[in-house]
Amino acid sequence: MGWALPPMIILSRASYTRPHGMKICLQTRRLEALILDGHGSHNTAAFEQFCKGNAILPLYMPPHSSHLLQPLDDEFLDLYPLARKEASKDTTIKSGFKTTGLVPFNPAETPRNAIQLERQCTKIKQFLKQRTQSPPSPTNQALDQLVRGCQLAMYGATLLAQENRALRAANVKQKRKQGQGLPLIEFTMFSLRTAQPAQSLFRTVAKTSSTSLPRSAIAARSFATIQSDIFKPTKYGGKYTVTLIPGDGIGAEVAESVKTIFKADNVPIEWEQVDVSGVDAGNKHSEDLFKESIASLRRNKLGLKGILHTPVERSGHQSFNVALRQELDIYASIVLIKNIPGYKTRHDNVDLCIIRENTEGEYSGLEHQSVSGVVESLKIITRAKSERIAKFAFSFALANNRKKVTCIHKANIMKLADGLFRSTFHKVAESYPTLETNDMIVDNASMQAVARPQQFDVMVMPNLYGGILSNVGAALVGGPGIVPGCNMGREVAVFEPGCRHVGLDIKGKDQANPTALILSGSMLLRHLGLDDHANRISKAVYDVIGEGVTRTRDMGGQASTHEFTRAVLDKMEAAL
Repeated sequence: MGWALPPMIILSRASYTRPHGMKICLQTRRLEALILDGHGSHNTAAFEQFCKGNAILPLYMPPHSSHLLQPLDDEFLDLYPLARKEASKDTTIKSGFKTTGLVPFNPAETPRNAIQLERQCTKIKQFLKQRTQSPPSPTNQALDQLVRGCQLAMYGATLLAQENRALRAANVKQKRKQGQGLPLIEFTMFSLRTAQPAQSLFRTVAKTSSTSLPRSAIAARSFATIQSDIFKPTKYGGKYTVTLIPGDGIGAEVAESVKTIFKADNVPIEWEQVDVSGVDAGNKHSEDLFKESIASLRRNKLGLKGILHTPVERSGHQSFNVALRQELDIYASIVLIKNIPGYKTRHDNVDLCIIRENTEGEYSGLEHQSVSGVVESLKIITRAKSERIAKFAFSFALANNRKKVTCIHKANIMKLADGLFRSTFHKVAESYPTLETNDMIVDNASMQAVARPQQFDVMVMPNLYGGILSNVGAALVGGPGIVPGCNMGREVAVFEPGCRHVGLDIKGKDQANPTALILSGSMLLRHLGLDDHANRISKAVYDVIGEGVTRTRDMGGQASTHEFTRAVLDKMEAAL
């Protein structure tokens, strides 16, 4: 009947709907909570009355997802082969683990990511504490263990789903080339072979509260992603539709500048604007706004986004930016660090590109407080995603006439996680003999970037290091207001300033520098093959800054946002 962690018990539908299951529940005097499969059968008046009459809190999970926790009990897999088969179905994994979580009372409100799962479990523990008027019980420890297991399972299932989509897309492409009617590769998303490591993973999670990370359950298949695979949208009515997310702070002001410049140059783009301002500050409609932006980007395949503010004070709250990248698998961040001609900075001849893995590392969102004053935060590095970002970096270097790729890591300390990233990089490098390669520890790379940035060309690194070095790089060439960037996925590309500076202190004062978003817009145009528009706009921006007459305050001038935009428009008109 599943597995038990007193005073909590986890039951499959077959167990708790049978008389002996009810009898065992009644005999378990210390029972506080039931973790239940998300079938509709438990949502009956009789079952609700049973729970209420015995002071039991029911916690629901999606259909069959508890079966994937059942490897904790070997007997279950022997006694219920049909359930195991059902739980291993491709459709079950997709629908079940996409929404894996613990939900009090309402199965329709299942969490959809690790942060929501953690939030639900916190509420459950608070509920139990209020009800029992006692300090944290073994139930809290059991919930923490289950959270960790579910989080790892969700993460693993997400990777498998992404790999599934990628390989199926490759199949379709290959079939079209060969004109064959049958798929070249057929596999289920979670086979019994790939489930075996998961059994060990969950046993470890349930039997220990150690912070060490169990061995990954992800199958060692690589992503066949290169830059040329990225999908580009098609025109409708002679124009591309692009999702515009202005962002917080100065976002609305600089977005208007971009719209004005694009309109003046007759760029064939229509904007679908989604205003998510305030979504990370606790807006009550945050979930709806997030879903709207995701739907728009999936529909249009292309976005231009300002910077969104994530308050430091909101613990347990996942950044909208991180959630967006993980939901859409926008896995590669590209930040271009380059001197603008005529704008003098400390270093000359800086021209480097920072490529950052966007979807894992320290930003995986897998953290929780086990006991008061003790926080566990998991850093996830996988061979598949390390290989994918390395291939992207090398492909980018070749496509843009770059000569050298440097891997940034901390493998001297994090020998397993960053060691895997580093070794995967060097393995991929063997396929690109024409490019020079080296690797560098991140703290040394930070010093070298400040002392002699000209030595770098393309730098590829995990998530956290990319966020730090992008800001270091921006300082080298003039600040966050002039550094463009983009985030690339297989199906969606989102262009945004390379340094995430919201500018809350100058919001509404007409002092913002729109250069970063304008140049990010130019990158978007090049992505679409609209090079003439991109070159015209970026040249006008460089000319205005290079002349030194009309510069915003962050560049040492006194021009307003509107005045800078007007100067760019004048340069464009003069060039016609």
